[in-house]
Amino acid sequence: MRTARFSINLLPVTIHDLHKQRVNSDIFGLPWYYTVDSNTTGLNIALSAQTAVIPWYLYIIKTASGSLYTGITVDVLRRFEEHSSQSTKTAKALRGKGPFSLAYCVQLTSHSDALKAELWIKKQSRANKLKMIGDEQPLPFEHKRITLPLPEHKDITE
Repeated sequence: MRTARFSINLLPVTIHDLHKQRVNSDIFGLPWYYTVDSNTTGLNIALSAQTAVIPWYLYIIKTASGSLYTGITVDVLRRFEEHSSQSTKTAKALRGKGPFSLAYCVQLTSHSDALKAELWIKKQSRANKLKMIGDEQPLPFEHKRITLPLPEHKDITE
């Protein structure tokens, strides 16, 4: 979780048992918290905004010929649409190989975990990837398997 911190120092004030509390304010669309630290020189109040952690997704796309393509993204539906569109945003390895289906998709907690998982999968044999898609072999990373409804796409080169 990322935190932005701001501090101000006030003149000595008596405050009893103040701890971390939520501030009922919506600055920049984030929940804000304050922490009060009373000492002999005054009262320190630290404000912090805690931003949400954006999940990353690892996906495997299966092409019409049965080839498997692995990638990561923060928006699976958008990325699948980009691959299916056969535009400049399509991965070069997928150009002209549609239609595609989303064979496997998992949610990971960070970009770092997604990169590590992608590298691990790309080092696996096709047989191991198919076992993983069929839930016969677990992914050795903390993850959550998800399924997304995706529209059928036709290969635009047909």
